[in-house]
Amino acid sequence: MIRYRVYFTYTVAVLILILLPALSSSTNGKSTKAKFLPAKHTQKIKQIAGFIANELTVKNIKTATVKPFSDFKGKQTEESKLMTKEFSSHLSSAHKNLTVITGDGADAVITGILMPFKGKQKWRLQIKAVRADTGEIITSYMGYFKEPTK
Repeated sequence: MIRYRVYFTYTVAVLILILLPALSSSTNGKSTKAKFLPAKHTQKIKQIAGFIANELTVKNIKTATVKPFSDFKGKQTEESKLMTKEFSSHLSSAHKNLTVITGDGADAVITGILMPFKGKQKWRLQIKAVRADTGEIITSYMGYFKEPTK
């Protein structure tokens, strides 16, 4: 009986290892291979988030919300989604006196535009932080990236 359980467990484990890559690599025939930002871009976004967090706290901003970054037409791309996620993550941990919230009700709204140029070999990221109540631009940043995703 014990020998049967070991054999059965081993067989199930082997089947899972064989089938898992096939199941995870496609959904309805589409590839779901994840893209990631290169480490140098992650570091640069962390620096940008730190800069903006400091500027917000100097202006006595306690809460901020990050709107999804988009291209210049207002469309979200895979690259802009990755940049938004990375920026939000770093902004939330950049300063102890700043809280990043979702939805409305924040003191500041942060927007970003990710624009490709040179055949998508380079990208320009523009980020603006605006007071939610007055529309006053608190701070902004523009940075350049080479091939933002891999």
